[in-house]
Amino acid sequence: MMRSGKLPSLLPLPRLAEYEPFAGFAKGITMINLLRVTGFASITYYASRCLTTEHLAAQQVLTSIFIFLSIVSQPLLQCCQAFLPSLLPGGATPDFAKAKSTMNAIFATALCLGVVSGVTGTVVSCFGHGMFTTDATVVKHMYGGILAVLYCHLISPIALSVDAVLVAAKDLDSLCWIQAVGLAILLSFMSFASAQGMGLSAIWIAYGSHLLARLALCSWRINKVIPGLLPGQALMAKTH
Repeated sequence: MMRSGKLPSLLPLPRLAEYEPFAGFAKGITMINLLRVTGFASITYYASRCLTTEHLAAQQVLTSIFIFLSIVSQPLLQCCQAFLPSLLPGGATPDFAKAKSTMNAIFATALCLGVVSGVTGTVVSCFGHGMFTTDATVVKHMYGGILAVLYCHLISPIALSVDAVLVAAKDLDSLCWIQAVGLAILLSFMSFASAQGMGLSAIWIAYGSHLLARLALCSWRINKVIPGLLPGQALMAKTH
């Protein structure tokens, strides 16, 4: 090889045509993650700007519990991406019946995880708050936000699942604008809550509204792209 005057290529560069599919996918995922991070940053900004020290401490405890319990729902995203793409129309081995069965299993798991994380988070917040704080005022503020946090626990795994279906279907453009709409709802509610001097519960109500909007819009889009895939969609179609 050296005699021919050519050096060995340790890292062969891909051709532009080979790179384009990955670039398009990476662009969509990057935008989605950017919107999610922006939403989280807006919550942090509102909390640090508008809450009192005691409210902020309560918010930190509730957020820590929520994030920790949300970890158990993250595999739903990987499951959708691992099992659904080949089964959906245009996949390697399209099989709608199997895709629907897989989706039913994922949704049932999401519902169970939502209930488990919601109950666990509520129990820890009510009876295990001593692990985080012994301040009676902070604990009182935690109690004030528990119902709103419980709602977020319940709906978060389901919203994550429908997000993952659009990723599996490679409908990233739709997921981007859905995330943008959800972010707009979140920011609007945060702005209103800030102007009205609302407290801790407003953060979780705003986040819950954001999750509900994502769930509704993603479900609507999935029904347009892959009718009947989500549980309950076929029944709704028959009733209409």
